[in-house]
Amino acid sequence: MILKCDLIEADKPTINKRVYTTERLTKAVAEYNQKFPIGRGLVTVPSDDCTPAALLNNAVAMNASPLELKDGKLQMDVKLLGTPKAKALKDLLEASPPDFFAFYPVCTGEVRADGTVEDCKIISFSIGPVERESR
Repeated sequence: MILKCDLIEADKPTINKRVYTTERLTKAVAEYNQKFPIGRGLVTVPSDDCTPAALLNNAVAMNASPLELKDGKLQMDVKLLGTPKAKALKDLLEASPPDFFAFYPVCTGEVRADGTVEDCKIISFSIGPVERESR
């Protein structure tokens, strides 16, 4: 199963009120793609145990294509792997509405008071339910 994903939009606040500028995302994408060539980026499903062995054995579900910043949106394709977490996730994705889950970049960097992220470095990706703002 291959999924096409829009991750975040440059220069607009994310659900957690962080803003990733086009300039910073362009740099972060180039660094990520250099560090993780085709098929080497991993997508994890959140887990209580974050040790490296647990992540590899229990949390890794997909691998990610190189990132693209296209029309101001950070995009990637992901492919489900043959791990137990991926098999469970595939069943869940197939049974859920199309916009129930979203992919999120896991980044390091400093967040300024206005929410702008400085020196963003993308280290991996996670998937989780879409957080809806209360009305």
